[in-house]
Amino acid sequence: MPFLLKITQAALLSLGVMMLSSCTSDQDQGPDGSSASSSKFVIDPSGKIPGKKVGRPYQIKGKTYEPVAYLAYEEEGDASWYGDYFHGRLTANGETFDMNKLTAAHPTMPLPSFVEVTNLDNGKKVVLRVNDRGPFAKGRILDVSKRASEVLGFKTAGTARVNIKMLGDDEGAAMYREDIPPMPMSRKKVANAM
Repeated sequence: MPFLLKITQAALLSLGVMMLSSCTSDQDQGPDGSSASSSKFVIDPSGKIPGKKVGRPYQIKGKTYEPVAYLAYEEEGDASWYGDYFHGRLTANGETFDMNKLTAAHPTMPLPSFVEVTNLDNGKKVVLRVNDRGPFAKGRILDVSKRASEVLGFKTAGTARVNIKMLGDDEGAAMYREDIPPMPMSRKKVANAM
């Protein structure tokens, strides 16, 4: 009898643990209890991007945008950045926008795509994943995440003159990093003044 009781208790305990584990979430919770996003997009080792779509024409503020399946794309113009207001919201291709990841928004590129962005004022470059639509401000060709604006060195200014070059899926996947850590603080030695 005690053996049967122990087996029953173990089975009930296992069942309870399984039921509780199904109640957990993959998303982290922010300080206010809302979900804090962290993009979990995984790139197939083959370098192919699953679910890449050109999309249909759409209209914003009376202007029609027609997404195109570009074979090559390069353009110079002004870029801006977006962050707090959109953080945690869905992007145009259904991912959760994370302002701390290296992503961008473009009005007509297939989603997702990879672009190499160069700040023409300071020469800084980064590879970004285009996963959203925008910018919709006149004269701007690209919106980048807050983190991308930091890496490119224009967060404080808000905008920068950039060159954007679309990369092939294989090349972009090989070069893309979800984040680039901040530069370490300088540790200059100061001579003792005696």
